[in-house]
Amino acid sequence: MFVSEINVMHSQRIWEFATGNTRLEKTDVFVWRVPVGQPERELTRLAGFLSADEAARVARFHFEEDRRRAIVSRGVLRILLGTELNELPDRIQFSYGPQSKPELAADFAAADVQFNVSHSHEEILIALARGRAIGVDVEHIRPGVHDEEISSRYFTPAECVALHSLAPSRRADGFFAYWTCKEALIKAKGGGLSIPLDAFEVAVDLERENVPVCILSPADSRESWSIRRLPAPQGYAAAVAAAEKDWDIRCWQWQS
Repeated sequence: MFVSEINVMHSQRIWEFATGNTRLEKTDVFVWRVPVGQPERELTRLAGFLSADEAARVARFHFEEDRRRAIVSRGVLRILLGTELNELPDRIQFSYGPQSKPELAADFAAADVQFNVSHSHEEILIALARGRAIGVDVEHIRPGVHDEEISSRYFTPAECVALHSLAPSRRADGFFAYWTCKEALIKAKGGGLSIPLDAFEVAVDLERENVPVCILSPADSRESWSIRRLPAPQGYAAAVAAAEKDWDIRCWQWQS
């Protein structure tokens, strides 16, 4: 087995409203926080950017909240990518990898803009980077999903020990802190369900910043990754992961 060092850091940055240039540089990782609850006028505008197949997919959702979430996440993603590519949002085209992870179509490949999207309950996060793989995860913290049986199913023995050493009142927060860090890395690697959560190990210190940890995975023998916990809204946990360690994070708040 090979050892790769990962940095897990709790970012203290606030979510900034964009008032000027928000174009990506090579050392940037941008994470946009997008509330699902957009006004109807904005929802109509965003829906107008969707492709025919995206609109058909939205129409197949049974629940209105799922339709709204899909429209907002894909519509805002198109706007953000359009800004980076100097292109109209409705002209952005996507392709899909072997794990169904979306990426920009070949016509836009030269820009080398990578992205990832996550949503849970009323929150959407969109992560963007240039020239590096990226993954983001946000989870609504729900009680009752952090018991020993569930933890042992998804986490390594050492992670379970660390989690259950927490006071009972903090275990739900701890569970989702671990979960989002691991999910963000899996999404960055593009492995989907082919990489189980217990295939590697992270150490998430809920008290301190810049805690170096190690993961054990043959797939990481030539790779370097960094994970950072995000300042999620109350009741949520979130993290972003990206290739290499030479990047700085900016957290942006979407506004119509």
